[in-house]
Amino acid sequence: MAVDDKDNTITNPELVEGKYSIKDLVDIDHLRVVFEKFSQFSGFTTGFLAYPSMEILISTGWRDVCAKFHRVCPASACHCKTSNVQLFRNLTESRQMGIQKCENGMVDGATPIIVRGKCLAFLATGQALFEKPDIERFRNQARQYGFDEKEYLEALQKVPIVSEDQFRKAMDYLSEIAVILAEQGLKRLEILESEEKFKAIFNSTFHFIGLMTTDGELLEANYPAIDFAGLALEDALNKPFWETRWWAGNEERVRKLKESILEAAEGKFIRYEVELQGAGDNTRFFDFSINPIFDRDGKVTLLVPEARDITDRKMAEEALRESRKQYRNLVEGTPDLVTRVDAEGRFLFVNHSAQEIYGLKPEACLGRVAFDFIHPEDRKTTETAFKNWLKGDMRVFTHENRMIGVDGSVHFLAWSICPEYDENGKVSGFASTAKDITDRKRVEEALRLKNFVFDASIAAKSIADLAGVITEANNAFLQ
Repeated sequence: MAVDDKDNTITNPELVEGKYSIKDLVDIDHLRVVFEKFSQFSGFTTGFLAYPSMEILISTGWRDVCAKFHRVCPASACHCKTSNVQLFRNLTESRQMGIQKCENGMVDGATPIIVRGKCLAFLATGQALFEKPDIERFRNQARQYGFDEKEYLEALQKVPIVSEDQFRKAMDYLSEIAVILAEQGLKRLEILESEEKFKAIFNSTFHFIGLMTTDGELLEANYPAIDFAGLALEDALNKPFWETRWWAGNEERVRKLKESILEAAEGKFIRYEVELQGAGDNTRFFDFSINPIFDRDGKVTLLVPEARDITDRKMAEEALRESRKQYRNLVEGTPDLVTRVDAEGRFLFVNHSAQEIYGLKPEACLGRVAFDFIHPEDRKTTETAFKNWLKGDMRVFTHENRMIGVDGSVHFLAWSICPEYDENGKVSGFASTAKDITDRKRVEEALRLKNFVFDASIAAKSIADLAGVITEANNAFLQ
């Protein structure tokens, strides 16, 4: 049978995964060979039509009775066309196998090829008979359409006579072959697509990723790893991983890698930090790991080495350690008291000077309220100032007060106080340094007292002199 009715074309194609047609999934040349062999030993014709375009992709075993007679004469060809239109219209609506008897006396059938719920093609067979032909009828058709009667009847004799059951089984068999091939093609495309996606991810990550055998032979490496080493991919693959440039120049590093590969091949996940060699003597630090891949039986089949560049983190950690070291040297090296308190005035940190001021080791001060150590005469003033500091109106505050240690000793302190803020801009506490000015205060007090004694002697002498003057005046008056 054949289909050339453009009116039967459907404008909305059904595509598997929204992108695959039957021609994407099936090797048409391969399927044609299969159908041709089927037609040769079975006598059935085949037609394979793409849906919805109704493009004839394969046709095999066509009978002369149709090819040389029915479809050549316009008067009889219209019956073929009408029969085919009806057959495929019913097929499109029902999505089930259909059988149609042509007005020319031939039987045609078709079935949809459905893959994952999408109708991608129609498989047709036909130009057959379900019973012995009525020779008189076909003799009349020859006369009616102007066929050579002898040649026409000879072509009729070559048409296979089969039961409807045989006919249906033949279509089932052919459609199963087509669906199997389409499913295989779809899986092949999905695998290729997955591989492409994997390669895109594999090569786009900043991490170094590879694939190697359990013996350590490198099978694959992504572009960032290859670029770092300054190698061509072919120069890195299919050789022991430890012989590549990444591991060059360090026997201990190679020994550690070999041990790690042996452990990973036993199913262990390996992870450690290592310094790897790049192009131009460029070395960087990496968080290196080897992840074993298991098969269904739990056997390790492959190993996945991965290296994440942590050079910046290592440098930041080293800078932080150095900064902390310098901070400790600065804080512990100063004789001044250094503290941090929260918004409630509780100590979060104190340096070694706490021993001198409070009579306590630094760790013993943590969590205690600083106000508890303030001299009672200075406490109210300091608490009022602390409330004002919490408003955060200034960057640095200065204050003086007296602190009392647990042994009762009193220290005058001159404070320099800097507010600390939380993520909302609210004052969360204070970092402070305090200089012990006790000795200075004592000197000032001594000077003040000395000046006071000096001034008192002068006043006494003045009073005595004044008294003498008054006495003299009284005596003169009395005389």
